[in-house]
Amino acid sequence: MRWPGSPPAARPSVIAARLALAELPLRRVLDEPLIPYEADEVTRLIIDGHDAAAFAGIADLSVGEFRDWLLDRATDTTALTRVARGVTPEDGGGGEQADA
Repeated sequence: MRWPGSPPAARPSVIAARLALAELPLRRVLDEPLIPYEADEVTRLIIDGHDAAAFAGIADLSVGEFRDWLLDRATDTTALTRVARGVTPEDGGGGEQADA
C-alpha cells in the first residue's frame, strides 16, 4: 500500500526498518549474514576477503553511528583508508535500495 502523496521511502514500514537498522551493531551484520556462508558464493567471497584488523576500529559502532562517522568532517582520508578493507558491502550501504 502506498501512502497518497508520499514517496516509497516515507512509508511507516520503511521508516521503522531504517530505525531498527540504524541501531544494529556492525559486528552483528558481519557475524550473521543474511545468506548463509555455505549457501552463497558471494557471501563466501565477502567473508573470506574481509580484513578483521581494519574492521576492529568500527566493529562496535551501530549502523547509524557508522553513517554519522562517515559523514563527519573530521573523518579524513587517512581514517577512511584505515577501515576500508574492513567494510563489507552490507556495512557500506549495499542494501540502501531496499525500499525502491
